[in-house]
Amino acid sequence: MGVYATRSPFRPNPIGLSAVRLEEIRIQGGGVVLQISGGDFMDGTPVLDIKPYLPYGDSIEQAEGGFAAKAPEVCLDVTFTPETMAQCEAQVQAGKRDLRPLICEILGMDPRPAYSKRTGPFGTRLGGHDVRWHFTENGVLVTELRPLPEKGGD
Repeated sequence: MGVYATRSPFRPNPIGLSAVRLEEIRIQGGGVVLQISGGDFMDGTPVLDIKPYLPYGDSIEQAEGGFAAKAPEVCLDVTFTPETMAQCEAQVQAGKRDLRPLICEILGMDPRPAYSKRTGPFGTRLGGHDVRWHFTENGVLVTELRPLPEKGGD
């Protein structure tokens, strides 16, 4: 995902991040004008991206959410192939973090975009591993769990 899609405050450029109040939406000269207030930027600063307020993620006291008032719920069963289950168990035996709860929580919420019902394959980096999965009739099947190379120190 891109830096805007993730709402990350850690940006590779000097673009700021502000929470604002949407005061008004109007059509003007063939375009849409959003009237906002409460921003911590100077007049004339361009607004490059705008997202709805999410109470479960943005957490601003006394703010109201109208777009997605509560966090999504885990809705899909996540299973592991025997090989990926064995890899997870080996990690635990070696005294490392058990990735299964985190993988189940993330994939159980169906991380696909709402417009896509593609079944896969999908992958992401998580906890020092390349995790691969696809969607099945019964939920999600984790098919690969590959350790990523460790980063060299300075």
